[in-house]
Formats: sequence, structure tokens, C-alpha cells
Amino acid sequence: MSQVGKLKVASNRKNVLGIFGPGILFAASAVGLSHLVQSTRAGAEFGFGMVFIVMLACAIKYPMLRFGGEYATKTGKNLIDDYVRQGRWAFIAYMFTELSGMVIATAAVTIFTFSLIQAAFDITDLSKLGELAVLLVAMSILTSGRYVLFENISKVMVLIFAVLITVATCMVVPQVAWSIGKFSIPELDPSTLIFIVALIGVTPTIATGSVWQSLWTQVRQIETGERTVTKRHLFDFNVGFAGTTIIAVFFVIIGAELMFGKGIAVATGGENFSRQFLGLFTEVYGAWSFPVIATVSITVVFTSLLTVIDGWSRVMVSALAAITHQPLGISLYRLRYRQVLYTLCSIVYLSILAISENFTQFLDFTATVLFITSPIIATLNHRAMFNGVIPCEDGPPNYIRYWSLIGVISMTIVSIIYVYFKFLY
Repeated sequence: MSQVGKLKVASNRKNVLGIFGPGILFAASAVGLSHLVQSTRAGAEFGFGMVFIVMLACAIKYPMLRFGGEYATKTGKNLIDDYVRQGRWAFIAYMFTELSGMVIATAAVTIFTFSLIQAAFDITDLSKLGELAVLLVAMSILTSGRYVLFENISKVMVLIFAVLITVATCMVVPQVAWSIGKFSIPELDPSTLIFIVALIGVTPTIATGSVWQSLWTQVRQIETGERTVTKRHLFDFNVGFAGTTIIAVFFVIIGAELMFGKGIAVATGGENFSRQFLGLFTEVYGAWSFPVIATVSITVVFTSLLTVIDGWSRVMVSALAAITHQPLGISLYRLRYRQVLYTLCSIVYLSILAISENFTQFLDFTATVLFITSPIIATLNHRAMFNGVIPCEDGPPNYIRYWSLIGVISMTIVSIIYVYFKFLY
């Protein structure tokens, strides 16, 4: 995809919506399972103290996620190109992280998408056929080759959903009997730690989101014919990141007040949890709002599914190109993209057929796998930004370097603690 090197620098005269690109795709991929399910469960099961855990998770993952698009704007390449440059060990380590979580994570988003559809339309059967239909619709949209259309849909849906959750939170906050004790962090026993690891694994999004950012930025530059200015990209990314962090906190607050505060247990099945989730909004807005909330929630989670499938398909295309050392023109890239996408969705559906009905347990397993492999991607991303490819004067400031190191160390320590309590305690 060397066409990036021939692009002209984008003009600064853009409308406000046009400024936002891959950063909004980041938000679209993030505002899915991590927010609607895990953040809501965090508040519902452990209370307001989980607000600090969510904010900490976002903070330690910020540099790792930021580096994806930043690397692409400064080099014209994606992070996978740099993993190959770092050596065979780095590329193999990266592919291990992707292959360990790619299928199960996509399956989890697919299951939740149809669970929301079941809850909205009161469908009690046909879950496996429904999940197949969801995947087929996603495939048809993504193979149309309209990246810019896909990007614009994501912008609108995320904006609508952000407004709804913000208004709902503003209506819930006055009901809270605020006190310092409400924000006490739950006791860190093994079961709580296991859930926290699963929460951090997908909050605000998964580690490979950084690689998706680099690929989306690269593709956007090719399809728009303009090289993205780093400053503009960082603004785009920071707005998306700040938005997803705030929305995650809002979901914790809603779960804590409307479920934890009332002693309501979290349902484990996908359809039953979806009914609970939609019920939280109708409790705030009233029964009239159910069609609106259901439609927007389904659309947002489906948008998340599109970004997950698209991101991993682009990852595998770029990885295959790196292995074969085969340069990809636009036509060949699109052909490989379709082939990988069809293969991925087929494997995802086969895995769905074998998944148990305990949705939240399966989601925790998926999120945990994604987290314990996060230090690998965080390390590789740090090396990509600070190993000499980008001149020091053009690289991130020193505080970002140290912030990144703290994130790598923190995620590694938490992963080791988790493995100890899960398998050795």
C-alpha cells in the first residue's frame, strides 16, 4: 500500500464532521461490549467504586492506543509493518495475540447484537439463525468497499448514542444519595480481581484497536487522496478517546444506581441481559422511549461489530502481505480483504454454534484473554514509536514515553497477578 507516500497533505479547511475519521471508528469499536455490558455490569455488581477502575484502565491504555494512528500519520505505514521490521519474534508475538482473541471477540459482539434484537422484538428462538443473519448483513456492508460511507454512519450513530446516555445520566445523578463511602473500591478478593481484569481487557477498547487505528488511518489517506496531518489526527483521536472514557463512566453510574443500589442481580444470558439493559433506559425515560433506545442500541452495537470485523480483516490482509512480501495495490488489497472477511465470518459462526448460553461468562473469558495479551501489543507499540523510525524531534513528547512505559509495566503486573490467582492461588 505504498500509495500513501504519494498523497497530498490534507487542507485545513474542513467542516467539523469531516475532521473526524479513524478516531470516531475507534469510538464506534469501543462503545459496544465494553460499555453497554462490562461497564454497566461493573456498576451493577460492585457499585460506584468501579468508576475509578474504569478511569484507571483508560489511563494506562491511552498511549498504546494513541500510537496506532500517530505512527501511520508520521510514517505512511501501519503498525504491522513496524512489527515486521522489529523482527520475526515481534511479528510472531503479535500474531499470537491476534489469533488468540480474534474469533471469540467477534463472536461475542455478534451474539450481543442479536441478543439486543431478540429483546427489542421479543424473539425467543432462532438465536443461531439470527446470529448468522447478523454476520451476513455485516459482510454485505463491508464488502461494498465504501469506507467513507461506513465512517460517516459510525459518526452519526455514536453521536446519537452519546447524547442519549449523557441525558440519561443527567437524569439519574439527582437520584443518587452522594457520599464518599459510595466510591469505596470493592475488596480485591480473587473473584473481584478476575472481573476487574475482564473489565480492563475491553475498556475503553481492546489493545489491537491501536493496530486498527493505524490501518484505518492508512486506508483513509488512500481513499481520500490526502495525507492526514498528525495534529489533526491526534485531535480526532483524543476526542474519540475522551468521549469513550466519559461514556464508560456514565454506564458505571447508571448500573450502580439503578441495579446495585436496588439489589438487582445481573442476568447471565445474552437475551435476558439485553432486556435488563434496555429496561434501565426505559426506567429513566419512560416506556415510550423503548423503540428509540432499542433502535439506537442495536445500531451502535452493530456498528461496533462492523468495526471489529473490518479491523481484524485488515489486520490479517496486512499480516499476509508482510509474510509473503507481496506489495498490494488497491485492487489486490480489496480482493484479499474480501477473502479474509468471508473466512473470518465463517469461522466466527462455527464458534458461535459451540458457545454455551452463559453469555456473561463467555464475555469475561474473552475479555480476559484479550487483556493478558495486551502487554505484548503495548510493548511492540512503544518500540515502534521510540526505536528510531520516527526522529526524536517528530516523536511524542517525553511524558508520553514515560506514560507508555508505566502502562506496559502496569498491564504486565496485573496480568501476572491474574495468572497467579486464577491458576496458582
